[in-house]
Amino acid sequence: MKNLALFFAFSALLITSGSAVTVFDDFNDGNDTGWTRSSPLAGFGGGGVFTFPSGGYSIAAPASPNPLALGPGRAASLRNDVSQTQFEVYADLVDWDTTKPAMVMGVLARVSSFGLGTTNGYGLVYTNGTLLMTRITAEAGTTIATTPVAISIANDYRIRFTGDGASLAGELYDLAAPSVPIASVSFTDAAYATGVPGVFVYDGSGAGNTTATATFDNFSASVPEPSGVLACLLGATLCFKSRRRSS
Repeated sequence: MKNLALFFAFSALLITSGSAVTVFDDFNDGNDTGWTRSSPLAGFGGGGVFTFPSGGYSIAAPASPNPLALGPGRAASLRNDVSQTQFEVYADLVDWDTTKPAMVMGVLARVSSFGLGTTNGYGLVYTNGTLLMTRITAEAGTTIATTPVAISIANDYRIRFTGDGASLAGELYDLAAPSVPIASVSFTDAAYATGVPGVFVYDGSGAGNTTATATFDNFSASVPEPSGVLACLLGATLCFKSRRRSS
């Protein structure tokens, strides 16, 4: 009987350790302690603005001071305390600038060497009616997977990015009905094996001279155990927490 009890206790430990949530932040404390704010154009007068409206995390990237020389406005916030190889990263999109349809907003994974002309990693983003996965090399993005999807300013959404070795997958969920993704993309790419997660905004207009602003909430970065990947994937839809936007 004692051995049986130990067996069940050990089994429970294995189950609960299947997905180790390293970071979760709902920003209800009104700060971004633990985050590293990153603005590649800050030295040229194009630094990002980071605020906390209604318990969310707003990142605003002003227009680039020199689009031809420096590229479009952009800003990010990273969790440099989390190194991910096999990963799950998600965040809720709860507000964005609807006047800028080409604005890019989303999550980052396996990022390294973040900076002007040096950033490497992957991004899963929404922009202009599209869910898009991108490989970032020396701060230049290459689209590796894409699918069309429309979103409404009246709703909140969750953007979720997972990686297991070279297998990458991304989903977008409407938090009004979170059990099934409204869009999915996947790709096999081995360019980057490890790095840190984060959230970011980017001016995707052709001229690169407009602002980009989005508000995130309920950020999570997990490092699943190899034996717990399936449990992590199945359990992800059980932890949705919607935050309505204030008018």
